[in-house]
Amino acid sequence: MRTRLCRPLALAAALALTVGAGSGASRPGSAVHRQFLPLVDRSWSRPQSCLPRFGAPELVCTVDKAFEPHMTTGDFNGDGWDDIMLLHMDFPGHQAFAMDVLLNDGPGSLRLATQDAFLGHVPQVNAPAARMEVADFNGDGVDDFFVPDGGLDAPPFPGGQNKLVLSAPGGKLVDATGQLPQQPTFTHNAAAADVDGDGDVDLFLANNWTWNDPVIGPQILLNDGQGRFTIGQGRLPPYITDLQQTFWSCGKFADVNGDGSPDLLLGDTGDYENEATVLLNNGAGFFSPLPNALPAKPWSKTDHLYDFQPAYIDGDAHIDLFLAYTRYDYRGQYIQVCINRGDGTFRDETALRLPQADNYDPWIFDLLLRDMDLDGDEDLIARHWTDSDPDPLLYLNDGAGHYVLYPLDLDMWLYHTFLDVDNDQRLDLAFSTYAFAPPEEIYLIRNLGCQ
Repeated sequence: MRTRLCRPLALAAALALTVGAGSGASRPGSAVHRQFLPLVDRSWSRPQSCLPRFGAPELVCTVDKAFEPHMTTGDFNGDGWDDIMLLHMDFPGHQAFAMDVLLNDGPGSLRLATQDAFLGHVPQVNAPAARMEVADFNGDGVDDFFVPDGGLDAPPFPGGQNKLVLSAPGGKLVDATGQLPQQPTFTHNAAAADVDGDGDVDLFLANNWTWNDPVIGPQILLNDGQGRFTIGQGRLPPYITDLQQTFWSCGKFADVNGDGSPDLLLGDTGDYENEATVLLNNGAGFFSPLPNALPAKPWSKTDHLYDFQPAYIDGDAHIDLFLAYTRYDYRGQYIQVCINRGDGTFRDETALRLPQADNYDPWIFDLLLRDMDLDGDEDLIARHWTDSDPDPLLYLNDGAGHYVLYPLDLDMWLYHTFLDVDNDQRLDLAFSTYAFAPPEEIYLIRNLGCQ
């Protein structure tokens, strides 16, 4: 029987960080072109360092949909301003919903513009999975969008067809799902990087159990440079793809050994009591395990690992890691701080850098890096699953890789994403209400700057 990887509401992580080819901890999901776009006035200087201050929620629009909203951010029309892709799920996925797009109008406000944004068919999703990937898959310098769609999360667990949205000329979007392998999978998580060094962005799919025969395990999908993907045969060790031995909950790319190629980090669900795994890339997109690369889990071998966040924590040139754990019953939160020894293996420095007491707090499903206080170093944001206090957890970096919780007081709902809506280099927040009947409301909370 298929094991549930999340509570009876599917999760969407916000923006995924792709750290490959020694790129470090840069802005998640953004195409490199964005800093050079001529349409955006970038004559301003860096804002003064200060603690963030947030305003009151502003109603952006209403959406004629209901049930669980999933939001993620990217520049989907190539104008240099952050937009939002909005998806919905009626757990366990019996009903399919068309995607929606909220475009940034430039002065820093958002509008619902789905029909304007898409050329032709607007793709539908049943059960968007734990992580959606924003990257430039077709090489035109504009953000594209990959959705792991797990299909019906109930018997007979048939799996689903993943979705791909690509940019098109004129700032438009097209449904390019036909350029993916046509296969029923339960892709719980995905990660994007150029694994084979040919200059385009490939994908890792953390595929898990369906009731299909055969069951399709984890895969590498190789990009032809135009956003057409094929299955990379033999790229992963056999035990990694064998769902009788392993059950991976998350994957992330990062160059952990400094050879210029993105390596693959895998976290497990605890079902098989495996440890988190590092797979080294040989430079051509073939992966092999690095034994004993990561420290033990915080509580027990059955702990779930839900997200990796690569980061430069201790000031050297080697990429370090934050790991988000919870217990097997999804009670408790623990952010493990792992410092790279320089060879792709890591030591646990949690007690030194982010001390935590044993707890049964709501579990963390997403980690994100941003310089929230504009002091020149990256702070850590953790999103946790709770209806009672959905404010994200903000841990401020002291500049030497030690993190202290900074309280936020935001009038918001759980379903949210971060974006820089007005291009002032301060991170704003958009959130959506959860509705059992239409309409659903979308709000924006602006980062107003210094306290």
